[in-house]
Amino acid sequence: MNNQNTAAASAKPQTAAAPKTFTTIDGNSLMAQEYEPLQFSIDKILPHGIFIFAGSPKVGKSWLTLDMCRAIATGGKLWDFAATQGEALYLALEDKYNRLQGRLLQMKAESQDISRLHMATASFGMESGLFEQIHNFIAAYPATNFIAIDTLEKIRDGGRDRDIYSCDYNDMNKLREITDRHRLTLLVVHHTRKMYDP
Repeated sequence: MNNQNTAAASAKPQTAAAPKTFTTIDGNSLMAQEYEPLQFSIDKILPHGIFIFAGSPKVGKSWLTLDMCRAIATGGKLWDFAATQGEALYLALEDKYNRLQGRLLQMKAESQDISRLHMATASFGMESGLFEQIHNFIAAYPATNFIAIDTLEKIRDGGRDRDIYSCDYNDMNKLREITDRHRLTLLVVHHTRKMYDP
């Protein structure tokens, strides 16, 4: 009896797997949707979302990043572009507070109210508590609209079992969780290095 049941079960036709298709939207339907307009931390040049600010070491990325933070914290301008005022968090992980003070003095920021500019020179890594730190900061300062991480290398504490591009891509996807949950700009400073070509 058991053999017959087994044979009968094996004789049942297998259910075909559902075909793999795309989920699409047609042009008319898309145009009928209503979406919130894109918000900017700095008008025209820095919208909400996640961005890599990459360049060779020692070309002024940290200076410009701090100036972005200053503009946003004061509701001032970066060059001729108006900034939307809010709390700005600068994780200056390759700096010390005295050097940050010196840069702010050269920007003449002491004549401005920069109380909404928050700076830290140490943080946990992505695998050990960084996301909790950031979410707790935003909970304490709900008007946060700009976070800068200087640099990507300083928050990496996981293993690297892939090539450099795959590591960068994977890390950015992890960081995207922040902008998926909060309406702000996340700027990630990253050093590029010219590879030796014999």
